[in-house]
Amino acid sequence: RPGSVQIWIEGGRNAADKNFRPRSPMGWMKQVWDKDFFDNLILNVDRNPGNMLVGDNDELWLIDHTRAFQPNGELLAPEALQKINRKVWDRLEALSDDDLRDVVRDFLQPDQLEGLIKRRALLQEKVGELVAKSGEGAVFY
Repeated sequence: RPGSVQIWIEGGRNAADKNFRPRSPMGWMKQVWDKDFFDNLILNVDRNPGNMLVGDNDELWLIDHTRAFQPNGELLAPEALQKINRKVWDRLEALSDDDLRDVVRDFLQPDQLEGLIKRRALLQEKVGELVAKSGEGAVFY
């Protein structure tokens, strides 16, 4: 059934605000790296500063995913993938293609689902290249 999931970010401010300075620059960078990974996986072609909000504790909230899950099987910006969250990576790696299909089948069209499967494979390839070049310690956090 068509629908949407919504949450209100009380006190959220735009991440592009020129006065925004994160309390923890490294904590903020980790969230940006997570965003880059996630947007490549879901192929969110409409990420821009206007749809990134910052919560009271500098948590990054990604909003407006209306143009995500395009059916093509290409990565959005593979050059943005420099650091990868180990916990997220391990969980994505643990899913088989069939498990992934089962989880999202009710929410995506078949061509969107196949695009997601292809992007996951491209992410595996890209991360493998990064690890081969720089080592796991330099890639994962």
